Amino acid sequence: MDEIYSVWLSELKGLSYAARRAIKERSLSPEQLFPKTAEELRGVKAFSDKDISIIADKDISEAERIINDCARQGIKVLGFGEEDYPRMLADTADPPLALYVKGKLPDTQDIPAIAIVGTRNPSEYGLKMAERIGSQLAEEGALIVSGLSSGIESAGARSALSAGGTVIAVLGTEIAKAPRDYSEKICKKGALVSEYAPGTKTQKSFFRARNRIGSGLSAGVVAIEAPLGSGTLLYVAEAIEQGRDIFAVPGNADSPKSKGTNELIKNGAKAVTCGNDIMEEYGTRYKGRLKVLPADKDKAPDLSPELKHRDKSVDKKEERGYIDLLDNLESLSVNQLAIISAIESPGTGVDDIIERSGLPAAAVLSDLTILQIKGFVIQESGKRFTLNFN
Repeated sequence: MDEIYSVWLSELKGLSYAARRAIKERSLSPEQLFPKTAEELRGVKAFSDKDISIIADKDISEAERIINDCARQGIKVLGFGEEDYPRMLADTADPPLALYVKGKLPDTQDIPAIAIVGTRNPSEYGLKMAERIGSQLAEEGALIVSGLSSGIESAGARSALSAGGTVIAVLGTEIAKAPRDYSEKICKKGALVSEYAPGTKTQKSFFRARNRIGSGLSAGVVAIEAPLGSGTLLYVAEAIEQGRDIFAVPGNADSPKSKGTNELIKNGAKAVTCGNDIMEEYGTRYKGRLKVLPADKDKAPDLSPELKHRDKSVDKKEERGYIDLLDNLESLSVNQLAIISAIESPGTGVDDIIERSGLPAAAVLSDLTILQIKGFVIQESGKRFTLNFN
């Protein structure tokens, strides 16, 4: 596939989500789209008049400029549908039409990749746990996915590199703006990845948009210190939508920095305190490709047979396909009840939920994540939500 057409397609500004989805679902390659006339494009029902006008613009001068800049910077372009395009990312709802890669992008289908996420302002405990888990995951053979943000993310990536591990850095900027102290080390074994072409001016929204790429490349996500309403919980929301495994490091019950992670654990995320706790989930799936480290000697002893029996037969509740809302109202916060009330019909858009609830967008997105984990809400494509109860 000629990369110039991949760049041309990815740089078409204003293309709708429906159009992007149609391109993916129909496996329309950039080379197929480029020569089509406006009349031919009208045959694709998902394309609006605006989409058709955008795609009908055949100016490739900007794409040529980007290709030249990539060549000078040693950046490879991976177009959606190409053989080297990451398969796990390609299977998500909204994969980038082009990825810009510097270094060696490992196949995350063959080796488990774990994204380490958390607050930019961690405590000493949070930094310690990020460094501990990053190095242990690297020692056991996992790939580390990181946005390289200050705090938890950079600490996890730094310790993984020190342990000889491989890091995939997913950026919210063009590759040239990656932190210099990390770039060279990462590219020796791993890669810098961005959906933004050289010369792209950074926008605040880019850092939220990159979440779907980081979680899309990952088998699982581990959250280490995340206040309620934080960007970390938005990252987790993307991972839940993509069907990824969710892990969380417990923190002090009275610590604001750990409220989000503790809430994730209460609502179904696996509590972890070391890399081994995470990697034991992947021993069978990636058999023979991981190094299994000895279990933590300081762990509490296993439950006695009697306690195990009681845990399974007495305390375990019968599973149900739906949530009986009336039986569980007491478990919800005032904000969460307001959000449920705002979901008036199946497939309610997130913008409508924000408007009807009267809550800040960040609070709505955070609580929607919790409501999904609890089972009250199901997220559908296009950021639409449906209640999940009788």
